[in-house]
Amino acid sequence: MFPPDIEALLKSAPQELSPLEQQLYHLAWRQVDYEYEVLDNRIKGAAKERLLELRKQLAEFDRLKPESLPTALVVTDIGPQAPPTIIPKKQQTVLPGVPQILQASELPVQVSASGQTTGRRAALARWLTNPANPLAARVMVNRIWQGHFGRGLAPNASDFGTLGGPPTHPELLDWLTGQFLQQGWRLKPLHRLLVTSAAYRQSAEHPQMAQYQVLDPKNQWYWRGDVRRLDAEQIRDAILAVTGQLDRKAGGPGVNSDVPRRSIYLRVMRNARDPLLDVFDLPQFFASTAARDTTTSPVQSLLLFNSQIMLNHAGRLAGHLLPNGQSSERFSDDLLHELWLSAWGRNPQPAELAAARRFLDQQMQQMREDTERQSEAGALPVGSLPARPGQALLLNPDQQAPRMAADVGAQSDTGGFTIESCFQLRSVFDSGAVRTIAARWDGNPQHSGWVFGVTGKGSRRKPQTLVLQLFGRTVGGVQREAALFSDHTVEFNVPYFAAVTVRPAKSESEPGEAVFYLRNLANEDEPISVVSVPLDLAAGLQNELPVSIGYRPGADSQFDGLLDDVRLSSAVLLQDELLLTREAPGPTTLAFWRFEAQPGILRDSSAAGAALRLQSGIAAQTTEQSAVADLCHVLLNSSEFLYLR
Repeated sequence: MFPPDIEALLKSAPQELSPLEQQLYHLAWRQVDYEYEVLDNRIKGAAKERLLELRKQLAEFDRLKPESLPTALVVTDIGPQAPPTIIPKKQQTVLPGVPQILQASELPVQVSASGQTTGRRAALARWLTNPANPLAARVMVNRIWQGHFGRGLAPNASDFGTLGGPPTHPELLDWLTGQFLQQGWRLKPLHRLLVTSAAYRQSAEHPQMAQYQVLDPKNQWYWRGDVRRLDAEQIRDAILAVTGQLDRKAGGPGVNSDVPRRSIYLRVMRNARDPLLDVFDLPQFFASTAARDTTTSPVQSLLLFNSQIMLNHAGRLAGHLLPNGQSSERFSDDLLHELWLSAWGRNPQPAELAAARRFLDQQMQQMREDTERQSEAGALPVGSLPARPGQALLLNPDQQAPRMAADVGAQSDTGGFTIESCFQLRSVFDSGAVRTIAARWDGNPQHSGWVFGVTGKGSRRKPQTLVLQLFGRTVGGVQREAALFSDHTVEFNVPYFAAVTVRPAKSESEPGEAVFYLRNLANEDEPISVVSVPLDLAAGLQNELPVSIGYRPGADSQFDGLLDDVRLSSAVLLQDELLLTREAPGPTTLAFWRFEAQPGILRDSSAAGAALRLQSGIAAQTTEQSAVADLCHVLLNSSEFLYLR
């Protein structure tokens, strides 16, 4: 419960409140505002059916709705009266102004002509852009210099005071600031001036390197160019560009890190950071960062060498250089020159050509002897599921998505079973078709089986919800389908744990039950949601078909997004036995696929050994392509690729 004064605020009309009271009102309302989608889990029985029917009727008019206008986050004043700013201990009201050391006079503030804002932000903007301001333009010029040279003329880009240290070249900073102001605060002339200067165009090598290194080891006087590592986003974009994957389209919404768009369009989530960007010092972004750290750590090398994602990038580059069907005779100067130009932007030296050919010959010989490695699916697309360690399988229906299946031990014909998975959904079908997580059914309604997935927009029950389609016999022996819906709302681009346990009916008086579990993995405070649905099927749920992952044979049902940790058990697991608490095979585990490099992306982590096999979607690499991919991997890991000299 809120204190009486807060309750009074919540009951008041906003226009009746002062600016300070309106701030308190909005802060308090955040704690009582309800997530209305969660209400679906509280409504039961006939009321639930009526709600879904009404929503389905309303959905018929969705096509008449105009598209939503784009929105942007903006800041505005509540009104012309600003809440007082008070120093807590002194209980002293502070008026708007600037530090006395910079300007002794008060900052003139005028209420806006509309009378809807205080005018304080406009006054601050006028002060910042005043040519007489000794600080703002210099800070901006120093930041731009830092962007091009890796360090500013003033050592601390956010502190121009005594503790920040004086500029190394104060006259140059003053002159550049004057040029910047004369150009009307235009950035392009300043960038052109810096990148065409002799200081910027210097090499990291110098004919008198040893002598000058003693005199100026930190290169404070810019007698050579600094060796600089690419920033985290630049490394990612360079890898995508070299391997021919980078989508250069401008604009649009943010995307996940496994989508090959420029890094400027990536979503950044504090609790689910991209491993590549994170290890190369991407800032946290919840606080301003004046200058990025540039660290060198073993973790960076280990990630580049061992990451399945990097191996896939190398494989893509090899596929461009050496298409399928080519033989080792194609290991020519032209191929190696093209690789060097793509990765390093220069032609290889004779010694490098000889070393590359020796490396390719050694890899070819090793791969001919290592048949197990040759059969392993190294080209499977993988990504990282937010809030989950390790890697996940990336499935994209717009590309040649892999189709996998495994021969799994039989379930009991009348016993229960459990299906579990962690996933992140990117889209659903416009129709009622299901984005399949896992399935064991051939598409014939007269045959037994099951399909577990997420419904499409045209679902007869509810769009974007977990569904389990079961095909078996009732207590009376009638073969039929039971489509069971959890009525959870599965949001896009949110990592989930989902499971369903199935207990068949025993008699007409003792029906069966399917229990759905769903939890948002990105929110540790959110409890797992549990929904129970009655089941009238009693037998005939078992078959000898393979279990397919991410699709159902004979149907357009491809999953779109990330799949991780799919586990199938031959028993009805209790909530404390699910993957959320027991991430290991159990005594009733029929198969457990984790999609990790160890023991293998397609391998079964349980003792059952039900390895997945690729049925379509990924073409196996030839021995020659695999050897070239390893050479590509070496070049993408090199200092010459990661550093500017």
